[in-house]
Amino acid sequence: MNQGFQILTSTAPISVAIINLPNALVSSILGIQDVFHIANTFCIADKSRLFSVQIVQEKESIVNFQSNVPLKTTSLDLKQNFDVIIIPPIISDVRDIKVSKTLNTWLNLMYAKGSYICSVCVGTYVLASVGLLDNIKATTHWSIEQNILDTFPLVLLDIDRIVIEDKNIITAGGISAYLDLSLYLIRKYFSILVAYECANFLVVDAGRTSQKHYKNLASLSTELEPELKELLAWIKININQVLTLAILAKQMHVSERTLMRIFKKKIGILPTKYLQNIRVQMAKELLINSQKSIEQITFNIGYEDIPSFRRLFKKKTGLSPGEYRNIFMVKF
Repeated sequence: MNQGFQILTSTAPISVAIINLPNALVSSILGIQDVFHIANTFCIADKSRLFSVQIVQEKESIVNFQSNVPLKTTSLDLKQNFDVIIIPPIISDVRDIKVSKTLNTWLNLMYAKGSYICSVCVGTYVLASVGLLDNIKATTHWSIEQNILDTFPLVLLDIDRIVIEDKNIITAGGISAYLDLSLYLIRKYFSILVAYECANFLVVDAGRTSQKHYKNLASLSTELEPELKELLAWIKININQVLTLAILAKQMHVSERTLMRIFKKKIGILPTKYLQNIRVQMAKELLINSQKSIEQITFNIGYEDIPSFRRLFKKKTGLSPGEYRNIFMVKF
């Protein structure tokens, strides 16, 4: 939650528009509707002021992600007024997301009218595309972090947070963060008590603030040359060894300076940070897929200083190794 969080008070219904777009996730669209309807029915005592939710789309026919579920929708209209507008999760390569001039104009007009403009997951890419995230703090799904940074350098991206509000723009992280966004809005328009009552009804955690521990630290968003792919594969095989910049450069038959330049250009980070990321990611997998002790795992991934690794793990994931295992290891 942002430090400037304020509950909005009014007696008017809260009008919410969920924008249906190509490859939008229908389960999330309906899920957002359901959360607000549950809040209206079971959690909000004063029935004179409730959420009023519409699904709005630009075109008459929209093909959603892997779904033929019919949605009751209305069309975009420049005369419309909404308190809240939500771009839902979109399951698509961001390079295939196209924002029309009509939607661009509509979103910017609604923002100028005073609407809260929200996005979930890859929906952040839509807001960035229409210029609404220039010099705005925002979050998104961890898998498109580098793409956002490269394509929209004016976005003040903080990938670790689940929900961020900045200047009437509210962004939420991964796909399931539509729940966090919905609860955030319930808290914003009513109270923290109503939001927690709704969270308890849904049996979800209302206190999530970070998505650091969900991020795949080994994920790469760009195509790599065969030589670099070979090096990364070699690193995984030899991760339990001492791996210095000089050793990596020799393995790829380039100078250390050239290796740093290649990593920065193709992966977005320097080799030392990549090694940290891959080791933490491998530790995460071992923590939930094996019974090895934290000490054994530390040695298996090439660390000898256990306290140092614990600090690195906590920095990268927001959790200690023990906490991570307790939360994510499947227990039967």
